[in-house]
Amino acid sequence: MNGSGQQKEGSASEASPGSANAVKERVEAEKERPKAAPGKKKPGRRAGYIGNIVWNLIFLFILNNLTNWNVPFIAPSWVAVLWAINLSLGTTILANIVFLAFDPRWFRHAAQIVLNLLALLSTYVIYIIFPFELPGEPVTLIFRVCLIIAMVVTAIGVVVELVKLVLNRD
Repeated sequence: MNGSGQQKEGSASEASPGSANAVKERVEAEKERPKAAPGKKKPGRRAGYIGNIVWNLIFLFILNNLTNWNVPFIAPSWVAVLWAINLSLGTTILANIVFLAFDPRWFRHAAQIVLNLLALLSTYVIYIIFPFELPGEPVTLIFRVCLIIAMVVTAIGVVVELVKLVLNRD
């Protein structure tokens, strides 16, 4: 557009974002964009796997040492839930190590289903044993509701990953 509010002639690049010319230009630009070689991992995905491994190792260390550090709201029954937490986090670490070498879409979705099911299991075990000493009934209730919400969201994640696996989509 020029200063008077009129569009310059022949200026396709200044077409409004929803116009046919703008859409056609975006489609053409997408066709010309270089594609990654099949089977080639994106650098961001590898970094994500490595970051996930590091985070889960740190989280595993922290959760396994909470009773040693005398955290005031952690009950002695915390050790009864550690097997489920360790299983979930250990499997997640292992899966991310495998993803560094082998990560086709179908495998990631199948693995994520298993990881989500293990996360659901560990959340359920925490909910049932409830190894916390929280101040007052309202705080306990809020925490229990949060655990229920986490289980529902994780179950939805299982369904989403299953659909992605069946439809072969990301």
